[in-house]
Amino acid sequence: MSGRFATGSLTHRAGDWESPAQRRLGFHGLCQPLREAARELLEKNGVDKLPPFPLALTAVLEVPPVSSTFTRIEDEAAPLASAASDRDALEHFRRLAYTERVTESRQLALWKS
Repeated sequence: MSGRFATGSLTHRAGDWESPAQRRLGFHGLCQPLREAARELLEKNGVDKLPPFPLALTAVLEVPPVSSTFTRIEDEAAPLASAASDRDALEHFRRLAYTERVTESRQLALWKS
C-alpha cells in the first residue's frame, strides 16, 4: 500500500485504498496519532489516574453496539454503523493505552465466544 501515514504526511494516489483491507490499514494509520494524543492528554491532566477512570471507560464501552470489525455482520444500517464505529475507536484506544487497567467489555466478549 503506497498511501500511508509515515513521516507526518499522508500520500494518496488514485487506487491506493480500493480494497476494504487497504482502507482499514490506512484509517488505522491515520487514527494512531489521534489515539496517542488522547492518551497523552489524559495522562498530562491526571485523568487516567483517577480511581473512577477504569470503571467509566468500561461503562462507556458497554453502551454502543459492537462493530462489524468484531461481529463480521455486513451492511450495518447508518445509525448503527456510526455508533458501532465510535465504539470501535474506543475499543482500539482501550487496547492501545489501558489494556492492563480496563478489561474487555462483556458485550465484546460475548461476540468473541
